[in-house]
Amino acid sequence: MHFSNPIRSRRMTYDITLRTLLLAILACIFNVHGLSVPGPPSTPSPPSQTPITPPTLNPPSPTKVPHIIFLSADTGGGHRASALSLNASLTAHHLSTPFTSEIVNIWPGGAWPYRDLVEAYVHLSRHPRQWKFLYHLSNTTPYLAWMNADTVLRNIKRIRKMSCWTEADIIVSVHPTMTNIPQIVSRKPFYTVITDLGSCHATWFSRRCSRMFVASDKLYNKARKRGWVRTEKLVRSGLPIRPVFGEEGERMGGRYSEQGVKYRKEKKEKLGLEGDSVLFMGGGEGVGMEEYVWGVKRQMEAEGVKSQIVVVCGRNKDLHERLSNSTPPPPKRNILKRILRRPKVECEPEKGGSVEIIPLEFIDNPQEYMVACDVLVTKAGPGTIAEAASLGIPLMLTSFLPGQESGNVDIVLEASFGNFSTSVPEVSELVTNLMRDGGLRAEMSRNGEKIGDARAGERIAEVIWEDYWKGRTGRDFGKRRRWFREAWRRMRGLEDDS
Repeated sequence: MHFSNPIRSRRMTYDITLRTLLLAILACIFNVHGLSVPGPPSTPSPPSQTPITPPTLNPPSPTKVPHIIFLSADTGGGHRASALSLNASLTAHHLSTPFTSEIVNIWPGGAWPYRDLVEAYVHLSRHPRQWKFLYHLSNTTPYLAWMNADTVLRNIKRIRKMSCWTEADIIVSVHPTMTNIPQIVSRKPFYTVITDLGSCHATWFSRRCSRMFVASDKLYNKARKRGWVRTEKLVRSGLPIRPVFGEEGERMGGRYSEQGVKYRKEKKEKLGLEGDSVLFMGGGEGVGMEEYVWGVKRQMEAEGVKSQIVVVCGRNKDLHERLSNSTPPPPKRNILKRILRRPKVECEPEKGGSVEIIPLEFIDNPQEYMVACDVLVTKAGPGTIAEAASLGIPLMLTSFLPGQESGNVDIVLEASFGNFSTSVPEVSELVTNLMRDGGLRAEMSRNGEKIGDARAGERIAEVIWEDYWKGRTGRDFGKRRRWFREAWRRMRGLEDDS
């Protein structure tokens, strides 16, 4: 009599199940674009001539008033400025329809440390070494995986209850910390606009977005290699700036042309400026400019240059007060220098020139000051560089945030429409030479106008409105590709065919 072995039969059953599962996985991997798992021989059939059915579209009603939300935070002035420029471009575009919009920050009221995002940015922007450490630490794959999981687990319940997701018809993110969770809680069309120019953080590259707009080829390649974003989602649009910069550039023409010189003279009279002038902009926080202001003032006075220095202080009220009272900053000396050396007293140079300092708080017409002034001294913020290039004003970069803004310096230097230095004496000398050499300023201005692009907002607005009128949603942009299949193709060295 033959008795069956229950353990052996169970193992055979498991073995068959695993083989079936393995074949199914292999079929999912290779059964695309001519790759298939070998099967039993059969009579070949002619290829089907039936066209592929396009995704189902749901065009909106012409009477519907769409609501657009811009996800942003006041970590510097660039993100809000990009949101406002996109709003203006969406309004002015010929495909536009009346719509409502709002800027939303999802982090206030959230878990720590996300709720203190703005305060942390202010602190880190004043301490570049701390910024550099945290930036490069958080720009690693393990940290990103942990951060995405942590933000979802600790914040998603509160964020899901926000009313903006049900009211919104289009979602546009201009902030890197607001690309992951919003794409999870909402199924609405989601657009990521990267507001960096030459380099950016990996938190921008969330692959669930409908489209991703990048400003340069460097960011396009990084989105492909680091973020694995599909090519049909990527759009080389340029960095969006407010349409008023493009309008000022068209009215001015060439900065040093006959029309441009006449137009700039009118702007100087309107703003109360006389002769040549230097414009200092320190971002929304107005940090890192004070030493350079006084250094440039002393250098120009020593060399007999008559000029004006316009300083945009932003939120820095202490800087505005000190400049208004003509009070130089106290000398910075660490403890070791105080012990080993006596405090160094800087002697005022013999005044052969006359330089007036004009401090300003927040201004709503920076384009007019960029037209009127002759040299712009600023940090390497992407928005400021793009705006300066569109108007052809020569740049003097004094600092950058390590990692995030380092690529912006390369763009300026490669285009030869600006200089970079962190040394106060060197910056003072370079700015003074620019103020004395009109031919050099004209050459740098022409180089800046070559790379200036004020139409990026129009391109982004056109893509968004075309998708809206065609009724596309976030799920309609090409086939969904599984992560392990794309990883397998990259391991084999094959170019992504999406």
